[in-house]
Amino acid sequence: EALKKSGIETRLNTESCAKADTPMQTLYEEVREVGRTFGVTDRAEAWIKQAEADNAATAKKLKNLKALPVFVYDSGDKTAFTAGGKGIGNELIKRAG
Repeated sequence: EALKKSGIETRLNTESCAKADTPMQTLYEEVREVGRTFGVTDRAEAWIKQAEADNAATAKKLKNLKALPVFVYDSGDKTAFTAGGKGIGNELIKRAG
């Protein structure tokens, strides 16, 4: 609100406030929105197209492999902070196998 009162436009990344599991489509919509915000929709769409192709190729390679348990360390020197939960990080971990 303080920024708005000062005439500064803001936007909130929807993925960072996930209340349910976040599918890749949510990430793609976020990229589209950022592309619109900065006037680079062509670059956003090109990135999405490449990401979709990369995800499909990766899924094909991992199809018959057993998933491994993992812990993704993000940060923290007293306690560990990890990716996961309902955000896109968890979706990427699941897709990686």
